[in-house]
Amino acid sequence: MTNSVESMAFEPESHTRPFWEAAHAGRFEMPFCGRCNKFHFYPRPLCPHCGGSALVWRAAPREARVIALTTVYRAPSPIFEADVPYTVGIAQTVVGPCLFGRIIGNVETPVGMAVRIDFDHSGAVDRVVFRPDAPRE
Repeated sequence: MTNSVESMAFEPESHTRPFWEAAHAGRFEMPFCGRCNKFHFYPRPLCPHCGGSALVWRAAPREARVIALTTVYRAPSPIFEADVPYTVGIAQTVVGPCLFGRIIGNVETPVGMAVRIDFDHSGAVDRVVFRPDAPRE
């Protein structure tokens, strides 16, 4: 058994494929409803805000704020053993939807911290990561 994400089989479902294709190209896109003009995430066939079906994939702001997190000290699978400890969390984007991902860098990341949504392309599967956002002047 290898200690890498390459050993995980991953084939996106049709309704999530645009997200992963954009991620692979380095873009952050989410479904946007043309009826109520709101982003949503996770991808689904109808808008959870208004029930509309006029959905398009649109570039979304990468700014977010950590709303929950935990540090993993015991690997859930052998492929993650080399990574422990690592921190995962939920970040709420500035346009509303929340995403789950790994918090890169500081294991002591506080709830409320500003982060930037990015992608880790180091394995066979692109992963959502949150990078601490540098203060803006």
